[in-house]
Amino acid sequence: MKVLATILIILIALVLVGIVVGKDNPGQWTNTWNNFKDSYSVSGLVTDSMTVFNGNKVKRIPLSNQEQQRVVYRWTDSKGVKHLSYERPRGVDNVEEVRLGDLEYKVEQSLTEEEKEAALRN
Repeated sequence: MKVLATILIILIALVLVGIVVGKDNPGQWTNTWNNFKDSYSVSGLVTDSMTVFNGNKVKRIPLSNQEQQRVVYRWTDSKGVKHLSYERPRGVDNVEEVRLGDLEYKVEQSLTEEEKEAALRN
């Protein structure tokens, strides 16, 4: 019974620390959970959780493995309007298949604290 009570106290303490850390860094638990939902990696969940507990920021996974393998169909209709869909359109000949993992994208670095302060002053 003492062991169970000790474990319960430790879990309550962890939850309380998590709540306090979550208030200091809003959105970090959401990023942690979303990263886990995208990757289903328990080790990633533990790593991200420890990052939050240490007071550091969790980076969001840009595209999960499942999303990288996903195919998007792109085509232009007779009026010149471009369309995108996860399902191949029927009756359309000029359909291009694009795998999301093959797309090139750049992640811009966020502003430093000094750059933010300078922007706010202007």
